[in-house]
Amino acid sequence: MWCRPRRIPARRHRAHLWTPASQRFLLDFAEAGGYQDCDAAGIKLYPQHDGDTPESLVALADLIDRTFHGAGVHPALWNTGSAYRAATDRPLDAARSIAYAVRFYLIGMYVR
Repeated sequence: MWCRPRRIPARRHRAHLWTPASQRFLLDFAEAGGYQDCDAAGIKLYPQHDGDTPESLVALADLIDRTFHGAGVHPALWNTGSAYRAATDRPLDAARSIAYAVRFYLIGMYVR
């Protein structure tokens, strides 16, 4: 995750937000004021496991939103891209690739 700042240098933490330790870091960072001067929180929204559907991102985005709300901050989410492992995940067939691309796009708009 990282902060798109208004007035301060960017803060960055490479986190796999599906894990409890990274979720705790997100909460601690938000509660400590890490997002006070940010327009948006840059988060990598990607499926937890190879082969998960695009809709699985909604659960992660909901968890992030509830974490921010609990910390009293409400930055917009900025999806910064897919997982590093995308190059090594098993490829999808053409039809599924097209369907997933459209669904990933729509989900990205939904969780903003």
